[in-house]
Amino acid sequence: MTGFGISQLSGDVRYSQFVARVRTLEDKLISHNQFIRLAESASWENMIDELRNSEYGELLTNIHNYLQLKSVWAQIIEVKKELFLKLSLDPNVVDATVSWYDFNNLKILVKQKLNDIQSNVSLSRAGKFDPDDLVSALKSDSSLPALLDNTYSSLRKDFEENKSLFRVEMLLEKFYLENLTEKFKNSSIIFLDYLVSYYIDLIKISQVLRWRNFENISDGSDIHNRKIDFELLPKEGFISNEILSELYNQGLENINNILAFTPYSGIYNDEVENNKGVPTKSGWVLEKMSDNFLTDFCSLTRYTPFGIEPLVAFIWYSFIELKNLKLILTSKLIGAEPKKIVARLRKCYA
Repeated sequence: MTGFGISQLSGDVRYSQFVARVRTLEDKLISHNQFIRLAESASWENMIDELRNSEYGELLTNIHNYLQLKSVWAQIIEVKKELFLKLSLDPNVVDATVSWYDFNNLKILVKQKLNDIQSNVSLSRAGKFDPDDLVSALKSDSSLPALLDNTYSSLRKDFEENKSLFRVEMLLEKFYLENLTEKFKNSSIIFLDYLVSYYIDLIKISQVLRWRNFENISDGSDIHNRKIDFELLPKEGFISNEILSELYNQGLENINNILAFTPYSGIYNDEVENNKGVPTKSGWVLEKMSDNFLTDFCSLTRYTPFGIEPLVAFIWYSFIELKNLKLILTSKLIGAEPKKIVARLRKCYA
């Protein structure tokens, strides 16, 4: 892992009692082998039996359709949020974690408004702001909460000039990531600085490659005659604009060579190679490999008895557990093949 070593973990003894609790909670996380068994379950009932002794068992017992799953999923997210607060984490860490749901709600609502369409996509209640209030504010053109209001103004202005919902999505991601950085800019936690910077870099890599595919598909013109509008990407992170430009010009074919002297050398392995030229597949592969990279980074805290870092890592492990669980539950309801579910599973705490 380039640039960071375990000697840089803080060792702040004020968190020792909370670290002890986190270690107990980590033992209750769903293992990779359990996730595989869930994915390969012959029936929904068998899958729920596998989860019977987990924290999700009771909530999931009476689910039989997607609408019921959406309702229960909101409860699961709320339970996790309350757990993070009880662990006495820095409030900035929790705020930054839940702000993702606020920005995602805004993305859904803005795309509907700018496209003048209605959608049945459900909004999350796990963020700081009531989604009903966001809906009302957008309908009446009144002010949104400060965190989102400037973002919305910038999105409207860009859409008026460019008429591109793709750019709107890019900008929303940028504003979310910049908010994330703002939350931690005065942090003295080196581990957290690296985690956020790695996360931003991996998002930028994915965004640039998605952008490349989008522009190729949208007008079929030669990608080499185009340039990245770096104003659509956050300025933070370790990776240079020169490297991002190379990725934009060359695509997946040379990704491992282009990233050879970055912290991300080799993380996009044979799975990317096997899906070259298939954007619908390469998208989820890139996201999966990025998630796995961050899980490996968080594992540096595994034997740390002190400091806030194990608590931050536990938030990440919980996020990945929820991502895997939702993938499996949703896929089972629509009858997806087990091997396709297993292929998409992220590496989890073990």
